[in-house]
Amino acid sequence: MRPHTSAARVPRACTLLFSAMLAALGAGLGAQSPTPTWSARLEWRLRDDPSGAWRTDVIPAAVATRGDSLVAALPLDRTLLLIDRDGRIVRTFGRAGAGPGEIERPSAVGLLGDTVWVADAALQRFTRYAPGSRPAVTRSFRDITDAVAPRTGSAAGRLWPHSLLANGRILVLSPLPPDPRSAAGSGRSVALLADTSARRVDTLGVLDERNAWFLVGRGGADAPSTMRFRNPFAHKDLLALDPYGRRTVLVQLQDAASPRAPSYTVSAWGADGRRIFSRRIPFTPRAVTGTDVAEAANGFREIRPPARSGGAGALDVGPALSSAVGKGSVHPPVTRLLVGADQSIWLRRSTGRADRDTWLVLSAAGDPLAEVHLPRIASRVVVAADLEHIWAVEDDERAATERTLVRYRVSP
Repeated sequence: MRPHTSAARVPRACTLLFSAMLAALGAGLGAQSPTPTWSARLEWRLRDDPSGAWRTDVIPAAVATRGDSLVAALPLDRTLLLIDRDGRIVRTFGRAGAGPGEIERPSAVGLLGDTVWVADAALQRFTRYAPGSRPAVTRSFRDITDAVAPRTGSAAGRLWPHSLLANGRILVLSPLPPDPRSAAGSGRSVALLADTSARRVDTLGVLDERNAWFLVGRGGADAPSTMRFRNPFAHKDLLALDPYGRRTVLVQLQDAASPRAPSYTVSAWGADGRRIFSRRIPFTPRAVTGTDVAEAANGFREIRPPARSGGAGALDVGPALSSAVGKGSVHPPVTRLLVGADQSIWLRRSTGRADRDTWLVLSAAGDPLAEVHLPRIASRVVVAADLEHIWAVEDDERAATERTLVRYRVSP
């Protein structure tokens, strides 16, 4: 494993300051200077534990600390890993089960002071792990929603606690009523910041996910069934928090491809509910072609329907995906959102390049800083990033059937 080599922070700070000054100067002169490109170099690769104690091939949630460590949720092992700056396992949190401190299905993870918290979608609770031998503390979602519901106008059972914030507030999603004109139902929810005492509730905005999924029917008359898949061409709004719960960022794509001014909105709020900034970012629309749909559908070929559906053959998702995409559609301008411990904002852009993934990096104030290009690996999933590092799960260079956790060093 390659040892960590820390880059000097003074040159990085100077570089960022110089970049911001150039951007401000360009804006003042009415010019639009090109966004600089930063490079990414592989630092280390963490392979699965030989004994099978943990596996890093699937990480649905992770946060990077100020000390360059990573806290990663492992749903297959139902535990959390603390990984240091050199790629070594420092500690595990939780274990499989429904008892105190145990985990079933981690959906979000974050940091509050010296504690690590995890949201458990199956057990419907937050669990906080403290340093040393102090016992874990849990709080059920229902306790939170019962307290918040009277101030939101929604039934407690319809609210979904999402994340814990630094000042003790909680990010809650409140689904909107179904739209009778839409076959997809509602698919929209309101993002709220609430006090557990319910003294104050702040509305951040509407999260639109109406076309995030599509359905594929399978099976005969005696065993009809449907399977749900993520729509790779969905214009889905994105929501993320920085690891320490100090700010919430929302990317809204509604009407992003308007012919007059194609753009999307990036907004940030503090834990107190005050808006920090809101920026519209222009982009060049790129039409979804029949070839794009066919290639995306081909990626589902290895998925087999459940046995009860009456068939063991591969699913033909092409017609359903084509119907979900529709005619005249364009690729979503942003497909993933991350917020770093340094409050930098990372947006994965849809560029159409087959050889690389492109990330647009924004400063804490929402100003473009740079683009970062990563060589295209079909299975790569970036799980965390800041102005110095990117953590991702990708194919193992030694074994194509295995996936491992890696870290890249980001440099101007």
